[in-house]
Amino acid sequence: MSRKTIVSSFVRVSAVLAVGLCASVAPLQADAATSSSPTQEILAHGYASVDAVRLYFFCSTAACKKDETANARKASTAMSYLEGEALALEPSKAPSSQRPAMKKLVADIKSLYKVFKDYLTQTSSTEVERNTGVIYYESANVGSDIYLLTCAVHKTKVAFKDWAVGAVAVLYSMQVDTQLLSAKTATGDTIVAANDDLIQNAVALKKDANGPSTEFNSLLVTFATTQTKVSEAENAILYKKKSTITNKELKALIASLSAQYTKIVDLEKSLAK
Repeated sequence: MSRKTIVSSFVRVSAVLAVGLCASVAPLQADAATSSSPTQEILAHGYASVDAVRLYFFCSTAACKKDETANARKASTAMSYLEGEALALEPSKAPSSQRPAMKKLVADIKSLYKVFKDYLTQTSSTEVERNTGVIYYESANVGSDIYLLTCAVHKTKVAFKDWAVGAVAVLYSMQVDTQLLSAKTATGDTIVAANDDLIQNAVALKKDANGPSTEFNSLLVTFATTQTKVSEAENAILYKKKSTITNKELKALIASLSAQYTKIVDLEKSLAK
C-alpha cells in the first residue's frame, strides 16, 4: 500500500479522533483546592493554565486573534505556573496510586515548558512546525495527566473519552506529518524532517499507552513501533545508508500502518461512547 493510500485513510478518520480536542483539554473540572499542597493546586488550576497555552497557540476565532498580545502574556504566565507546580510535585512522596500519573504529569510539563521556550527563539519553518506539533500534543497530554491524577486522588473511575485527549493529539500530529510525506511538493529535506517528527511522536505515543483500555494501549504501542521502523528505514534510504530492513519488509510495514491505524480508530469510537 502506498503512502498516498495511508494518508487518505488518515484523513477519513481524523474527524473521529479529533472529537472533543479543541482549545480546551479539560474533561473534568476539579474541586477548588482545599489546601496549599502542590497536588491540590494543580488539580484546581492546572486545566485553566493548559487552556491558556492552547488558546494562544491554536486560536481560531476573530475574538482571540484580536487579543493576541494579551493571550501571549497569559500563556507565558500559565506556562510559568505549570513549570513551578511540576517542580513542587514530589511523586516519590505521593500515595502509590497517584505516582504513575504524577510522574508523567511532571515529565510532560517539563517537555511542554522546554518546547515553549524553544518556540520563542526558533526561526526556521521546520523548527516552528515541529515545536507547534509538540506543543499541541504535550499540552493535551498535560490535560490528560491532570485528569488521571484527579481520578487517582478522588478514587473515581477513569473514563476513556476523557483520558484519550493526549493520545488523540499525538495521533493527529502523526497524521499531519504523514500528509507532509505524501505531498507532491515534498523534498528530501521535508521527508527527513517529517520522519524525524514521526519518530519523536512515536516515543510520545508509547508513553501515552497508560489508559483504561489494555487493548487500546497495546494498539498504540504496536503502531508507534511500526511507525518508528518505517521512518528510520525511509530516512536511511534517503541518506543512502544501509537499512535494517529490506524494501519488501518496508512495503509490508507501510501497508500494516493503515490497518493498525484503522483498528485504533474503530476501538476509539467504541470506547468513547
